Amino acid sequence: MLFNSLEFIVFFPIVCLVYFLLPSLKGRTIFLLLSSYYFYMCWEPVYALLLLTSTLVTYLSALCMERSRTRFWRKGSLLAGFIPRYS
Repeated sequence: MLFNSLEFIVFFPIVCLVYFLLPSLKGRTIFLLLSSYYFYMCWEPVYALLLLTSTLVTYLSALCMERSRTRFWRKGSLLAGFIPRYS
């Protein structure tokens, strides 16, 4: 799906409408995440796996940073979040 395609012209207003109709912030976040996956899958389904991997690594890295007590482990978690993107 390209930004200048008819599919996107239909997709974008629907996503915006549903986003503002959802009452909770958590529901909105999950909806936007799923909408992003759908958008990427329309272009090339393989890229959804790349996006999923990036999401999981970033989320787990953030959890490790939040739970770590020392600065060393926080920096290590931050760097671990960047490694999959540049390797």
